[in-house]
Amino acid sequence: MMPPVVTILGGGISGLSAAYYLARLAPQIHIRLLEATDHVGGWIKSEKVNDKVLFEAGPRTLRPKGTGGAILLDMLKDLHLDQHIVSVPKKHPSAQHRYIEYKGQINQLPSGLSDLLFNSPPIMDSVMGAIMKEPFQPCPNHVTDESLYDFIQRRFNSQVALNLIGALAHGVYAGDCKQLSVQSTFPLLAACEQKYGSVVKGMMRGGVSLDTTKELALAAQCEARYPIWQHEMQNASVIGLQPGLAALPLALRRFLMDQPNVDLLTRQPVTLLESSSSSSSSLITTQSGEKYESHHVISALPSHILASILPPSSSLPHLTHNPRVDVAVVNLAYKKDDANTQLDGFGFLTPHRDTGSRVPGVLGVIFDSNSMGIQDKDMVRFTAMIGGSDWDLAFGNLKEEKEVATQALALAQQAMSTCLGVDASPTYHQAHVLRQCLPQYLVGHSKRMQELHLALQQRMCLSVTGASYLGVSVPDCVKHSRLLVEDLLEIGALGNQSSVVTGLEKTMISPW
Repeated sequence: MMPPVVTILGGGISGLSAAYYLARLAPQIHIRLLEATDHVGGWIKSEKVNDKVLFEAGPRTLRPKGTGGAILLDMLKDLHLDQHIVSVPKKHPSAQHRYIEYKGQINQLPSGLSDLLFNSPPIMDSVMGAIMKEPFQPCPNHVTDESLYDFIQRRFNSQVALNLIGALAHGVYAGDCKQLSVQSTFPLLAACEQKYGSVVKGMMRGGVSLDTTKELALAAQCEARYPIWQHEMQNASVIGLQPGLAALPLALRRFLMDQPNVDLLTRQPVTLLESSSSSSSSLITTQSGEKYESHHVISALPSHILASILPPSSSLPHLTHNPRVDVAVVNLAYKKDDANTQLDGFGFLTPHRDTGSRVPGVLGVIFDSNSMGIQDKDMVRFTAMIGGSDWDLAFGNLKEEKEVATQALALAQQAMSTCLGVDASPTYHQAHVLRQCLPQYLVGHSKRMQELHLALQQRMCLSVTGASYLGVSVPDCVKHSRLLVEDLLEIGALGNQSSVVTGLEKTMISPW
């Protein structure tokens, strides 16, 4: 009997992780991974300029805490990347000092209660009063989703919602807090209200666990393999990789290409995913005309790309509901004497556009030379993030990539001058335009994912994973791919028409 064939669509971190875990846990299964480009790792991209300066065009640091952190650390250890890990202690300035641009000035956020009471910057005006009043705010009678802004404005005030949470939405989602779902982007806040009647009370009591029993068990299993090392790493604020974060997808690629049961095929954009003449399998057609039959398909593609390759008769709902934003990422490197900002934190974010930021469209600037606790010998590096939900403010009607990149560089330098007082020209720079890079979980996302889960149960041969569904961070993507693979193997759903695993089972288990 021929072994089941599983095809994974998409070679981003989610697709690579799914293939990696399948290869490790089910060597008897034939695995095929199809990636549209010649690059693996999705938006993770590390580049060295003149073999001197490391620039990251996408993610650069990883959160090691929690279930996702434990699972990711386990993967790094097995790939022998632990020797390249750079960890930032929680007491390091880059972990403790966070900044927000406010009315043209950089405000350092309080790092504790004492700072909040006695050394509060202008951006924190009215915040302490809002915190004191929040436990007495009424709760809604029924659990309904709402925007992040509406939730925070209701429980605290509009100042907190626009300036603090608006900046946080920029940093995590490059998004608009007035559009994003509180239940799907910062579910801990909504869960605290539901359980304790107050965000403040909930946080003071340790919050609410949002992890499923399966997630907790898997994290505990990972921690038990290297307990001392896991404990040490999870106590860090963030971790990174010395050669750049791209070392992770490159290591996954090398691992997969060494496995006899894995075919990793690049430059294979998929144009059609349909049921084959045999109802127990799927037929995949690529742009080159190649056809691949598969007993099971795992889509790690963005949901709108998955929608575009399904037949018109497909009954899968909501795949195109959430928009995805474009972000311009500008890397800058200066000679040390040219960029002495006197700031030693992780970077600064900008508040919601309704506050009138001094550099419209700039979401924030990361202090790369300090964010990982490693100072470059003679250079200082920064990364400006521009666009996202504020794309039109930054780029208007510009369409050509070269025009956008030129404008992005100008805006990045304007932000460096206006906010940080750096007027010198950078010694090295590069600009990347990341099209459709971050999904925006709009209000009602959780309910839509429940409905998608129920619809996928009728397809039998298709599961989904990736940032479109349950989390946008690298640890989230790795975790959900591993959970999906474990469920597929545990339930025996590969090639078995009586068992179904969609990858969205968690949507049916809610802290509410």
